[in-house]
Amino acid sequence: KMCSENNIYPLAMIKPFANWDQDSCHGEEYEAEFDPKKGGEIKVGKPCDMEAYKEFLAKVVERYDGDGRNDMQGLKIPIKYWEIMNEPSMQGGSSGGMGEELKFFVGTSGEYNEILQASYETIKEADPNAKVVQGGMAGMQSEFQEFWTPVLEAGGGDYFDIANMHTINTDENREDLYMIKFKEYLEEFGLEDKPIWITE
Repeated sequence: KMCSENNIYPLAMIKPFANWDQDSCHGEEYEAEFDPKKGGEIKVGKPCDMEAYKEFLAKVVERYDGDGRNDMQGLKIPIKYWEIMNEPSMQGGSSGGMGEELKFFVGTSGEYNEILQASYETIKEADPNAKVVQGGMAGMQSEFQEFWTPVLEAGGGDYFDIANMHTINTDENREDLYMIKFKEYLEEFGLEDKPIWITE
């Protein structure tokens, strides 16, 4: 509603975590602390039931695609851009941009790639005009490249339309918001033609 009232075209982020699902195959080590007002602790592993996740995602995309079928009542501005998770390479420890502990996903690069591929295929089936954005590379530090390189080596670039970089501050090493280094990194995997967005 807020987007429609203010003519904002949203980038919607999908977080494939529901505790009823996560509890069926993941233990306490998958827990991440969130603001209790927003639901308290949740587990952040790969969905245990990928079919249930894809069914959920298809319904969400259909609700907001603006095609007039099963749309949200009063929808004026459809959602055409979908980001698959937030900074999945942030898995706890002091890897945050300011040394803070952030945990947005507990899983391997391969597991993220499975989520990315399933999400891309589901979104495109529900809305062929939608665009998929990968879950934000949190910087060009080596620990983040160690997470993303296996994703891209395994063909993950086939499952997003827009490459996504996050840069939360600037200094002499990232005065260009990592754009040049990120572009060169993508070129290593033949992804030089991907549009690049800096979304944070």
